[in-house]
Amino acid sequence: MQALRGVRARVASIRQVSRTVFARGSSFRWTLSALVWLPLAIFVTEYGMNVKVIPALNPDDSASKDIAVFDSFSIRFAQSYNRGDIVALQSPSDSKRIVKRIVALEGDIVSARTIRYCV
Repeated sequence: MQALRGVRARVASIRQVSRTVFARGSSFRWTLSALVWLPLAIFVTEYGMNVKVIPALNPDDSASKDIAVFDSFSIRFAQSYNRGDIVALQSPSDSKRIVKRIVALEGDIVSARTIRYCV
């Protein structure tokens, strides 16, 4: 019975501490919120939709827009792209970002109608 009272006392003190910490104001809640959302903010750089990537992002025929999350952090270390991956690039003609699917890798031969390209 004595051990049960000790456990209840510890639980009550933990509850009191948590109430005190959360009641101190919005600064703690703001900090906690920032810590929760910070990893997402680091990895998410943009969102968008392109008609050519609809089969991968939006497989049905609806016109609703999908949000694509691009991980720009880990690709800097991995440096591995696979056929079928969807990537975001800086457009060479203007400052917009474009979203494309990788259809060929180095060494692949791509033929479009009657013209053949070597990548």
